[in-house]
Amino acid sequence: MFYNGSMPISSFFEKFSPEHIRSLFGEDKRIVGLDIGSTSVKLVQLRTEKERAILETYGEVAIGPYQKESVGKVVAISEDGMAEIIRDAWQEAKATAKHAIVGIPLRNSFVTFLDLPTMSDKDLTRAIPFEARKYIPLPLSEVELDWWPVAPITNKEEEGLEMTTVLLAAIQKETISGYKRILEKARINLRGFEIEIFSVARIAGRTYRSSLLVLDLGAISTKIAIVDRGALRMTRALDRGAQAWTLALSHALGVDFARAEETKRETGILKRPETEQIRKTFLPLIDAIFQEAKRLLQEYEQRHQRTVDKVILAGAAALTPGLLDYAVEQFRREVFLADSFASVSYPPMLSPLINQLGAPFAQAVGLALHGLP
Repeated sequence: MFYNGSMPISSFFEKFSPEHIRSLFGEDKRIVGLDIGSTSVKLVQLRTEKERAILETYGEVAIGPYQKESVGKVVAISEDGMAEIIRDAWQEAKATAKHAIVGIPLRNSFVTFLDLPTMSDKDLTRAIPFEARKYIPLPLSEVELDWWPVAPITNKEEEGLEMTTVLLAAIQKETISGYKRILEKARINLRGFEIEIFSVARIAGRTYRSSLLVLDLGAISTKIAIVDRGALRMTRALDRGAQAWTLALSHALGVDFARAEETKRETGILKRPETEQIRKTFLPLIDAIFQEAKRLLQEYEQRHQRTVDKVILAGAAALTPGLLDYAVEQFRREVFLADSFASVSYPPMLSPLINQLGAPFAQAVGLALHGLP
């Protein structure tokens, strides 16, 4: 799709170092999935052996400290600065791959679904640009356009015509140019791009073959998607993210950002008498996200007469203590953390760590899986 001071995640990473992982697996074809987020840069290096994806290394570098700000804080940074962070992440993880596939934020993209009369691939190729003009709020000369048919949930007919559902995606060319410049400055070969929600949807769809509601909780935005029978069916981006939770807590408790972020990660929304104020601060912000997710879920269920039976939480904020249980209460469905490494081989001794990395590294793993030779 669209092919054209650093700090480690935790001290646990030092115990199971990248060198140790590679000593167990050796060398082979490899690719890095590169997740350039708003608060950190994450990477995952996979290699393929006998049609199996194998974890070689991983890493995360926080962006805030490069601007003398706290870990977890969103800061503005230049292209040169971002290139430096990516180089540091590469070195921190001791990545050896020569190529990377990079995630593009959904907020810088456009994704929609079209129902068109079934026609030949040649005719569809001619029809898509005309249809795209109706939905994309930019001149087509300013975007890179991609599309592909998706398997129908049910056979569709409209006025006696058999219909085909097409997923239409577009990214602004200037956005792509910006990422290319950053990767060139970081001296990393670019294999291709993918809109971030597709990477996370790939992870969810590989793990569960049923109907899923996926929430990717980022620092400044949340991506919501419906994945059904392994394919993306609906998606929406919200300008609401977990940094707002930290800022609200900082204001409520009268503490600095760093202390509020630490409290969020340690206490979250656990039901405890001594943390009731923290819970009350977070819940309205979390509820605003969950309500939008419920609306998308209900829209899909009503349109297709299908039940979405599982909810998947991805992103670092998915690990907020108490959030999983609260999601079960709100959605009244099974709720799971994204299991990004379910289809990836790794040493059994890494299992405790991998269980914690599944949600935060969903995009990076999904990108790497997409880019494997």
